[in-house]
Amino acid sequence: MHRIALRLGVAAAAMTALATVAAGPVTAAPGTSARSEAATCTSVAVTRFDHTGYKRCDTRTMDADWNNDGNVDESFVVAPDRTIRHINAGSGGWKEMPYGFHADDMFGAKAQYGMLCVKVWLKPGIFNETLIYASCFSDGSWQPWWRIYV
Repeated sequence: MHRIALRLGVAAAAMTALATVAAGPVTAAPGTSARSEAATCTSVAVTRFDHTGYKRCDTRTMDADWNNDGNVDESFVVAPDRTIRHINAGSGGWKEMPYGFHADDMFGAKAQYGMLCVKVWLKPGIFNETLIYASCFSDGSWQPWWRIYV
């Protein structure tokens, strides 16, 4: 039996595909294959502050530590309908961010200049440019989304 050593990085996906072909399918739920489960994924459960919400498959959960004390203060996800949802200890559950903005993945969260800012990523536009937008919490509310040019 041949052993294939997988390393982290870009080659891992190709090596996994080769290992699957050589060793057979990856274990999956009865009556399905790993490929069919991945193809049908519509959401992933995310639990924060004792509340479960759902995010799009293959997207990041952005956990923000606004005061740098080592604890998560607020979490952000891109929901299955591409809206941005967030939760914190006092929110009572997952809430949609104001202004009805849609995104493809989370990009970052940072406290800066006395504001709490969250950034999201959109798929490249017609000119294949990187599209990153931010919203910041200041003056007691989340401000409208604005584009960050990178």
